[in-house]
Amino acid sequence: MPFLLQNSFLLKKKPLTALVISLGLCASAAQAQTAYNDAWWSSPNSNTNFVDHFNGNSINRTKWLVEKNIFVNGEDIDYQDVEYPTPDWTIRTGQDDAGALDGKVLNLQARYMDGQIQDYYGGVVNGGKPLFIRAGRIESPIADESTFVFGKFEARIKMPPARNGEFPAWWLFGNFPDVGWTACQELDIIEFTGNNASKAPQTRWSAPYPAYGGNPFGTTYAQLGINPSSQYITYGVIKTPEFPINSNGNPTAIRGIDSHTLLFKQAVDDSEFSWVTNHTDTHERYGVAGEVRGSDRTGNVLFFTQPFVEEFIAQLDNPIDRDFFTAQLGGQLDGNFVGSDQYYDVETLSSEARFSGKTDTLSYVGGAYILLTERADTIRATWETPNGAPFNCTPAYPGGPSVTDFTCNGLINATQNEQDTTAWLCLQR
Repeated sequence: MPFLLQNSFLLKKKPLTALVISLGLCASAAQAQTAYNDAWWSSPNSNTNFVDHFNGNSINRTKWLVEKNIFVNGEDIDYQDVEYPTPDWTIRTGQDDAGALDGKVLNLQARYMDGQIQDYYGGVVNGGKPLFIRAGRIESPIADESTFVFGKFEARIKMPPARNGEFPAWWLFGNFPDVGWTACQELDIIEFTGNNASKAPQTRWSAPYPAYGGNPFGTTYAQLGINPSSQYITYGVIKTPEFPINSNGNPTAIRGIDSHTLLFKQAVDDSEFSWVTNHTDTHERYGVAGEVRGSDRTGNVLFFTQPFVEEFIAQLDNPIDRDFFTAQLGGQLDGNFVGSDQYYDVETLSSEARFSGKTDTLSYVGGAYILLTERADTIRATWETPNGAPFNCTPAYPGGPSVTDFTCNGLINATQNEQDTTAWLCLQR
């Protein structure tokens, strides 16, 4: 099963010139040269900079870093082994799968910790951040051959059966190892939310490729004739500097099909689509494959499992509803109950200087969609939370500004010192 980094629009730059790839960034721009059905993409093994079929007996350590201590809504030092063949494995590769192109896949499996929900976060008993799911994550290394500025990113993925509390995802991270996530920013190619499994796109910014009918906003997978939990679907993103596609939220045609692109050409554009995750910056990014899961204590699926949201959870007063979790997860929370599986068949990344140019900088941090240019001194951001309650968040970057009063799907303006703002977002190097 391959994970391909395809060689096309990714304009490779020096290691610290960050690469950007965005989901929802469709290739309608430059249709004549790089339409989705361009023959360039038909031979990923020869046309890509980075390819992994996941057919070996172990993870290829030159291509992937197996992350330790990947938890959802909590921390626990007793769970550090995430790689097969440990008894309670989370990550294993080279697994047989008849649906894979080459018969082998990467398997990421979440598991339930000790069969109980632990509410012990940061040494605080009943701290409001229950921990009961152990997730796995692998990341491509930050290296010249696996970080890109522009290009095409694809993965052939079979999602687990959708269940509340589950959140498998494929992301791209910013190439800023000195600050880490979330300050390094992320671009979400696909996040399969367990409580909204029928819609394509899942969380407004991802959907099957045009071969499956494009990216019709609000359309269900059933209408497209596919089932993301029983078959492999190719998900991906294309990033070009010249064609950030639409800045006003209007549909753009891809292979003759209208596709809702979630892009801003410039951060200063006013648009009802204030929650877009696409960027037009020139920051390198690298791939992340992860079985990411999260829920608040009442079972509401969290759209973003990261520090800002965790701080938000701490403010909730609702008790942990164990019966609800048990019912939603489809089984008893005991030591024998394992999580569902996510399979990666092919993953590719590619870059080629087919396009060139400089654009204004857009960026995205954690759950907050931050849009700004290098000249801007105003942050525009939105949040999406289970109940829309306002909350405060602290800086993700040391010395950065705090931003307050984010609300569900609400747009706020927080004027900050330009230097502090760009430092907080890791935009300037």
